[in-house]
Amino acid sequence: MKSINTSIIAAMIVLAGCSRNSGDSPTVAADSIYSIEHINHICPTQPERALALLDTAEQRGLMSQIDIDGMRAMVYQNTFKQSNIALIYARRAFASAENKGDTTLMLKSLKMLTALSTKNSRYIEAMEYAAEGSRLSNLTHDDVSNAYFLQFVGAAKGDIGDIDGAIDYLERSAEIYKQALSQNPRWGTYDNLLYAYVTEANFLISVKRYDEALSPLERADATLSDMAGCDDVAESVIDERTAEINALYINLYQGLGNKSRAREHYDKLNATAYGQSPYGTDLALGYLIAECQYDEALQRLAVEKNMWIESRDTISDYYINSLLFNEMTCYEGKGDITAALKHAKEIKSLSDSLHVREDATRLAEQSTLYHINDIEMQLVESEQRYERIKWIVLIAILSIVFVALTVCGLIYFRRVIRRKDKATAAIINELTIKNEEARQVPDDAQLTLFNKLNDIIVADKLFLQPGFTRFQAASLINIQPRQLSSLFKQYADGFPDYINRLRLDHAVLLLKTKPNYTIEAIATECGFQSRQTFHRLFVERFGMTPTDFRCTAE
Repeated sequence: MKSINTSIIAAMIVLAGCSRNSGDSPTVAADSIYSIEHINHICPTQPERALALLDTAEQRGLMSQIDIDGMRAMVYQNTFKQSNIALIYARRAFASAENKGDTTLMLKSLKMLTALSTKNSRYIEAMEYAAEGSRLSNLTHDDVSNAYFLQFVGAAKGDIGDIDGAIDYLERSAEIYKQALSQNPRWGTYDNLLYAYVTEANFLISVKRYDEALSPLERADATLSDMAGCDDVAESVIDERTAEINALYINLYQGLGNKSRAREHYDKLNATAYGQSPYGTDLALGYLIAECQYDEALQRLAVEKNMWIESRDTISDYYINSLLFNEMTCYEGKGDITAALKHAKEIKSLSDSLHVREDATRLAEQSTLYHINDIEMQLVESEQRYERIKWIVLIAILSIVFVALTVCGLIYFRRVIRRKDKATAAIINELTIKNEEARQVPDDAQLTLFNKLNDIIVADKLFLQPGFTRFQAASLINIQPRQLSSLFKQYADGFPDYINRLRLDHAVLLLKTKPNYTIEAIATECGFQSRQTFHRLFVERFGMTPTDFRCTAE
């Protein structure tokens, strides 16, 4: 459905203006060409102009860096579809917020990063950003933001096939939204709760668990009724959500083979303004085609195609693989082979053009990445040159001072210096002996320390965290990372091997007990950065692939 994409774009637009409340952002008149309002307005039609204005604003210090990077991310994602560039600028916005220590801005930046990563199928990154966002939300007691991050973790898990894991996170987010609504009923929170239920139902329908999908759909219905009672909610929002929920009901009852109930919800969908508009045309297409109502489906497709041709680019994946493909299916169903072949040729022609454009987009993206990296390298080199000059000057000054002090000392304080040298030497020797004694910790004490840390990591399953580092491990028992490295070299062949061994043991358990989990879902659940890494380490340790092991275990 469209809902997830819509919420992502909304999150990006919100972030574009998030730093205006930071307290130190430059003040720009609302009618200035360098204002957020103006740049946001021209982004869809004049993206190059928008980027040029942002560059000038950055050079002149007319906008905060968080605003600039947030707007750049929006332009590259929504207009140029260059997700890698968008993520670079979104990370910069987060880094700026982090440097300022502004938790509110950090949360908004993390929402953008989580949404962007989910939309672009970077699920491990999305879950890492969501974990950090959840941590900050808990620190600031921002329950609604915490629910937002849990919701996106659920969306990511569902997309990689872990439906049960997705439902768990979506229901946890729903409980938080419900608690927040009991204290402060706002339509925006109701809307988030509704989409948690809608997303859960959508995943269940996608794997044909129709009976289970009915419950979250009924809860979505009840939530929509409560949301309609809010004074500040627009009627158009209620109308659109009503259409989307009824579209899911149609899919549910079609899957169950209950044609009468599917028709009932189709009529309810048609009764909404959104369902009759070009924007809601696709909600009923599946039903019409399944019921062989090809003429009505073609009429709806014609309306949406005209809107698309007037306002958007026809060389797009949605126009080709949804609109034209559905038209071709309708003509095949009607037996009009000539029209079906015509659409097939058009699909082939536009698909070729789309591939050429995608190649050009990737080339432009790589060129932009190179340009960004080149500028960053120049800045780094300039900073390094400045640092070298600064240190040379400082060393020269210190050398002159040192020489002068040395000469004066030799003339006036020779005896005092000798006594101080002897005292200093004695102190150094004493400290050296003490340090040597301190380092000679008995082996049994080190083993006890290792066992203590091992018990904590295993009991709390900290090894499942993707970003768990030796620095975090060292902080658990208040030792230095260097001492921790020594412990793990002595007793566990090093910290990385120790963590990977625990993760692989957990993966074996999941492969045996979770037959519905995909290999990628298990890799993610166990904290591995990618399926490839998990596959390689599993083979190295056990001598077979995870898939072969699962088959053997069964």
